[in-house]
Amino acid sequence: MSLDELLRQGGPVPDGVAKQLGAFNGGIPQECPTPVEPTMTTPETSPPVVPAVAVPDRVLVPGFLTVCLPGFPTADAVTFVVTDPAGRASTFPVPAGWDTKYGVDVYLGVGRPQGRYRIRATQGGTSAEAEFPVERVTQPVIWIHPDRVRAGSAVEVQLGGFPSGEPATLHLYSAADGPMIRYRASVDVRVNLVGEAQQTLRTTTSTEPGKYYLHSPLQRETSGPPGSITAPSFRLRR
Repeated sequence: MSLDELLRQGGPVPDGVAKQLGAFNGGIPQECPTPVEPTMTTPETSPPVVPAVAVPDRVLVPGFLTVCLPGFPTADAVTFVVTDPAGRASTFPVPAGWDTKYGVDVYLGVGRPQGRYRIRATQGGTSAEAEFPVERVTQPVIWIHPDRVRAGSAVEVQLGGFPSGEPATLHLYSAADGPMIRYRASVDVRVNLVGEAQQTLRTTTSTEPGKYYLHSPLQRETSGPPGSITAPSFRLRR
């Protein structure tokens, strides 16, 4: 799927589709719990924090697994190994300087089986692990990854929770430097029998820079500002 070709569609805005929109990308992320760290004044009441992996009670796919790492210093890189119920392992390197306040997000995309997963974090000779259940989303969601790219790169668009075996219509909007988000094109995406879809959205070095949004009329109304809708986005720079 080519972004340039979508932008060249032109023509009138389809009936029932907004010419402009107010988009909402999400709320405030949940913070990691703050561990009790040893202090110089009360060492007897503040034992060293044992390195551990903290994960949510439930993870929905496609979506993000947020991992908190109490006891792991941020000055060094960490490697995650995520193992699915069938024993297949995926490795996610995390460079030094990761966020201790909101944790590290690991994207688990379409095609992931449901069931019990295991994640192991390793930093030098230190390791810790945890388990978590994965379920498929039951309401339509759209994920775009990554959310910042250079012209000439590509982004992955993934859908989950859509009516199985039916095409999903996505509306493309864009904004340049101002607040106006205007309609640009529509595209149908084939959804598989478990309600998931994946498309690679390609750009070229001459693709119009700006911020792009994808919206489906099947997505639930947002809890954001009045008049806004849920629309994931990505920013394209030259």
